[in-house]
Amino acid sequence: MRKVSSPSHFPEDSYIASFSGKNYEEAIKLAGEWAQRNLIEMLSYYEQLDFRKSILVSYKRNDET
Repeated sequence: MRKVSSPSHFPEDSYIASFSGKNYEEAIKLAGEWAQRNLIEMLSYYEQLDFRKSILVSYKRNDET
């Protein structure tokens, strides 16, 4: 998963989810755990600067063909 500088850099055909934690690192960890449980391939993430603890993640489902 790569960090992007704006949500506009997310792939057009991806879904978007939001994760919050105590800090960015925890939010990324929570996103990774969620992805493993739900057959999700995380593509990129954006750190929401206003909150300093939330991220937006672009993803695609691995069960899509």
